[in-house]
Formats: sequence, structure tokens, C-alpha cells
Amino acid sequence: MSVTYTLTSSTLAANAQPIQRSDGALVPVDPLNVDFQAYLTWLTAGNTPTPCGAPVVVPSQVTRRQFFQAAAQDGLITDAAALALLGAGTMPASLATAIATLPAAEQFGAQMSILGDASFSRANPLIAALGTAMGKASADLDALFTLAASL
Repeated sequence: MSVTYTLTSSTLAANAQPIQRSDGALVPVDPLNVDFQAYLTWLTAGNTPTPCGAPVVVPSQVTRRQFFQAAAQDGLITDAAALALLGAGTMPASLATAIATLPAAEQFGAQMSILGDASFSRANPLIAALGTAMGKASADLDALFTLAASL
């Protein structure tokens, strides 16, 4: 995965968290922090962070492969579950549990969507419902789609 960084503040003050990694994680300005050290290495390699104030554009749609790879990287499903889902169409237990929280009339459609859709739309209410069932806020889902689009 190719990591990028965005400055969320114009200063690198002590105890600030002005750096955001492309997976949505905030990187503290702390020379002892491994994420900050990785950021400094990334800068040394000639990379430039996105400037402060640049709008973050959340992708409206990602492919099935991108979505499940990002879900595995985010810990929503395991790597093995992502591969099984794409290869054999096996529903991961964590997704099956989330689908079971939906109203009974919506569960079959959710299963069909997860197993059969070629792409996933960020605006799809199913994404929001399953995200909520899996403990993800809207910003977390935006970060998941942003990560997916980078894969």
C-alpha cells in the first residue's frame, strides 16, 4: 500500500496532531513515535504532503476488490476472509453478524449485494447500515473508501 500524508494544520507544534495518514490515522508530532518517524522517512524520500486546507475527496465508488482489501487492512475482516469472499463467495463471519442486525426483510438483499456487486457506492445506505453495525462512524467509512481507492 502506498501511504500519503496530509497536513491538517499549518504548524508542527508540540503535542499537535497536524498530520493525517491516507488511512485516516492522525500522526502525532513526536520524534519517538514510529508513525512520525515513518512520516519523516517518507519526506526524506522526496515526497511532499498535501497542504493544509486541501479538500479531501472521498471516492463515490470503489471496486469489489478494493473494498474488501481495504476492509481487511482496516481489520473489519481478515485477509483470509477477504480472499475467500472474492474467490469462493464465502461470507465472513463479521459481515454475517452485521447483516443479522438488519431488519429481516433487508438481510437477503444485503447478502446478495455483498456477494454479487461488482462495486460499492459510498452513498449506498447498506454501507452506512453495515458500518454502524460494525462500529464504524461515517468518517471511518469515508477513510475506508479513501483507502480502498488507493489500492
